[in-house]
Amino acid sequence: MYDKIRIGQKILTGSTILRERVVFRINSLNSAGELSYSCLEGSKILDFKSTEIFSIVSGPTEPETIDEDQHITVPFQGDSAICPIYRIGEEISFKTEYMGAELEVRGFILVSGKSWSLCSERGVSVPNRAWRVHNSILVPTLVLEVIP
Repeated sequence: MYDKIRIGQKILTGSTILRERVVFRINSLNSAGELSYSCLEGSKILDFKSTEIFSIVSGPTEPETIDEDQHITVPFQGDSAICPIYRIGEEISFKTEYMGAELEVRGFILVSGKSWSLCSERGVSVPNRAWRVHNSILVPTLVLEVIP
């Protein structure tokens, strides 16, 4: 059992066949006091408890900002006429100023509408941490992996 699973980490799940998955969302405590972790399999969202995770393979060990439960809105001033709508779980990045520092935040789409999206942040280990970002400043992140 792991107590600090973070968004963006690759985990192994399964009982007889282990599958590698990437955590894109941490869900609030259930009635038993446990967190669950959302991963994608195609377009299907799968949730796992920490007891169902065999191993953490790789990924971030800390957030870009701070590990706290809050929603942050990225200020936007510009033309929002045409904006793409993103898929849930799509990896993205955006630049913003936060607490006096210029940051490039990487994360995943949690919800996307016509103008704004709610995004998770890689490295965060708490539920309900999200960034509200205008779709025009989001940059899709293409992740290429070399398979040996």
